[in-house]
Amino acid sequence: MTNKPTSNTAFTSAADTRSDTAGLIVDVQLGCVAHMNAEDCDNYLSSLGKQIEDLRTRTPPVPVVWATVDNPENTKFHPPIGTSDTIRSPADFTAMGFYAISPEAKLEDYPNKDAFDKFINKHGPRENEAGFTKPAFNAFGTSEKDRLDAEISEEVMPHINAEHEKFVDHLKSTGVKNVSIFGAVGSVCCLESAIGAEQKGFKPSLMLDGIACWRSTALGSLLVWRNGFESPN
Repeated sequence: MTNKPTSNTAFTSAADTRSDTAGLIVDVQLGCVAHMNAEDCDNYLSSLGKQIEDLRTRTPPVPVVWATVDNPENTKFHPPIGTSDTIRSPADFTAMGFYAISPEAKLEDYPNKDAFDKFINKHGPRENEAGFTKPAFNAFGTSEKDRLDAEISEEVMPHINAEHEKFVDHLKSTGVKNVSIFGAVGSVCCLESAIGAEQKGFKPSLMLDGIACWRSTALGSLLVWRNGFESPN
């Protein structure tokens, strides 16, 4: 992209200003932004960082929660570890899946690593923010089709389902009814998580100016940043 898009930080959705809304950041992790060309990555992470800080500094603040994708054995709900807005440690970022990459890859050689490090160290999860490391597309549940597509063994499904429920229960216990979704990829994990949120009784919104999409690395990034939002309903 040659022009940096203007972010819609003053959300047009009435739901986004309510105290019962949470912002869910989906799969903004090194293995995902590595697919973007450098300029798109810089622009997107800069824009998303501003939107995350806008959520955190509202009155009252809009809670931010995080979801990443990693191998099924690392499926886990990560609750807040305190009330402080201090950023979590690098060890927490790794445990939460933000640096989940293929085993044969060298971390230092990954595309866009510097841009991602800058983003995650400035805007990443705080100690008072929850996260969920999921095994497939949907942050709110893993279907049988997801299990088969991701080649997840049946033996680990009770653990995976229990961790999903911990994530859902955390949101409901903190009074969340509306979930505004940001992240990547819009047509897959963001959309699947929006559908999953609806199935669990939440009202989801896809924040299109905070969502990235692409067709392939050969074609570069096809980004979706627009004012406003769309609902899966």
